[in-house]
Amino acid sequence: MLIAINLLAAFAAILNPYLVDEWAFKGPSLLDWTLLSSLFVHANWMHLAGNMVFLAAVGPAVEFAAGAGRFAIVYLSGGVAGVLAHRVLATSDAPLVGASGCIAACVGYYTVRYVWLQVAVAPNVSVPVVAISAVWVGLQALGAFIQIGGQVGGIAYWSHLGGIAVGVLLSLVFRAPSLANLQLGHEALDRMNRRGPYAAIAAADLHLKSHPNDVRALMQKAEAYRALGDKREEIDTLVRLFDLQEPTALGEAIFRLRDLNALSCVTSLRRAQTADRLKSACPDLAKILLESIANGDPEDPQRPEAMLGLATLENGDRWAARLVAEYPLHPAVEVARSRGYIP
Repeated sequence: MLIAINLLAAFAAILNPYLVDEWAFKGPSLLDWTLLSSLFVHANWMHLAGNMVFLAAVGPAVEFAAGAGRFAIVYLSGGVAGVLAHRVLATSDAPLVGASGCIAACVGYYTVRYVWLQVAVAPNVSVPVVAISAVWVGLQALGAFIQIGGQVGGIAYWSHLGGIAVGVLLSLVFRAPSLANLQLGHEALDRMNRRGPYAAIAAADLHLKSHPNDVRALMQKAEAYRALGDKREEIDTLVRLFDLQEPTALGEAIFRLRDLNALSCVTSLRRAQTADRLKSACPDLAKILLESIANGDPEDPQRPEAMLGLATLENGDRWAARLVAEYPLHPAVEVARSRGYIP
């Protein structure tokens, strides 16, 4: 979409040659609308092509890692920062156009997110992304200071440096290094899972030391214990999954704990609270949890409320009748009567 917008702006500039000058950032006001419009127009086709090639190269990886919303923030913030850096630090008063600051921000985010990714630079020779970016930053800094000493060309070096600085900063704000570490951990989990349950458990335990609440690792660990027939360890892992209340894993944990007759390993209060949260979106899961309480310990203080909850879910009198028979003086009986569950 961003590439398309830049291309449309270029074709519009062909029809209206004054468009580039109108949309260029000239200052001196830093709140001018051209602060944004200047990011989508370019000086010439070479300028446009160079920026779009870099955007096509690193943009998808950044958007995949950060998500569309955060990618838009990185892109636009980098562009604005680049314009401001150029206006404040460069000696040239020439109008500024181009997405260079935006692209530089994407490069900065990409560098932190994929810091050790190997990039081929020659046959049988590869270097990490961070090394290439470091060389690029060095060249931009050199160009910026040479330009201060004497006007050379029309390259906005300070815009590049401002953009990449914002990209690096936002990568830290958006926890890109942590997410990268999490992704690498998941890749290791997948490799170990293919080697068998013992390898999967060892990899999951190692991963969980740095990511103790990672749902994927816990699910894989529970599945490995299931394959080994170790019900005790599987139950302990499923209870941890239950406690996370992660929607993607909660249903699986509930069904499996029910099959193992182990829902009682989760406190009745926790089950009741979870059932209350699930009763609208997932009534079947809520029913399983409430039945585990209602059919459990008669001394459990959550039991009358669980029966009332089941009567509400089933919209019938079966559970209401049990509620009256077993807890005739409990306040839940009056609630059931007011709702018409008890004659």
